[in-house]
Amino acid sequence: MPEFKPALSPEELAKRRASRSSRVDLTPYIDYLRTIRPGYAGDVQLNPGENKPTIKRRITMAANRLGKKIQYLRSGESELIFEVLSE
Repeated sequence: MPEFKPALSPEELAKRRASRSSRVDLTPYIDYLRTIRPGYAGDVQLNPGENKPTIKRRITMAANRLGKKIQYLRSGESELIFEVLSE
């Protein structure tokens, strides 16, 4: 049977959430997204060893921080193409 620990307070929960989201620096993703206007598309070439779902998640997180909506298009295994949608 698992060991049940005491419930986490809202402050402890906030600390855990903050530590998870602050591990990755989204600055390069945010800087890139700032250069793309609505109606245009971004094209990201993945380096060997980079995980496509991970990069996709980071781009989505950066877009959310900027208040931009994006839609991913079909692309190759080492490439991500996405359109920045009009607001």
